[in-house]
Amino acid sequence: MGDYGDSILTGSPFVDRLLDYPLTRDSVNGYDKLRFAVEMGELERKIKSDPSRAPVYYYRIGNGLYNASTYGNSWYLISYSWASADIGRKEKYYYDKDYTGLKTAQQYFTIARRLSRNKEFKARCTFMLAKCYQKQILYPEYTSLFYNNYEKYEQALADYKTANVNNLYFKELTGLYSGTRFFAVAAGECSYLKDFIRTYWR
Repeated sequence: MGDYGDSILTGSPFVDRLLDYPLTRDSVNGYDKLRFAVEMGELERKIKSDPSRAPVYYYRIGNGLYNASTYGNSWYLISYSWASADIGRKEKYYYDKDYTGLKTAQQYFTIARRLSRNKEFKARCTFMLAKCYQKQILYPEYTSLFYNNYEKYEQALADYKTANVNNLYFKELTGLYSGTRFFAVAAGECSYLKDFIRTYWR
């Protein structure tokens, strides 16, 4: 369990990394909610004033929202507390669309990918879409449904892992962008993508 004070405002919500963990702090100065809102607003303005670079601005906004989720290094920009139980849980608070569901981040990555003509960039957008999609798969809670049947719970966990590996965006990534430098890096770093390639990619 973490709280707002634990974060000491040293996460950079715009850092661009492949893996969520290990979670590291990326900024000496950090971001508070005001600075984050100001920068996000500036990015929105740049989309209109500099449309030739709109894909980059859409991506940066999506990345900011991703890092402000429970899976990012700057969760304190949306929530006042963090708990491991937030990961993969059902949405229950008004801000969970973004905090646990990453719905808005997913929209921005989708737009960034659609507007770009750069295959490397589109591959990166697709990978981030895969990460957002995975976070929307609910983790099976050990509830009364499983108390008398642990094998059923183990099967639910296996199904959860299968759903994470059999990611529709991994299909797009391998089908459309396997020749990119980004794909080579992601395939070497992401265990879920490695499992997808091993299991489903022929």
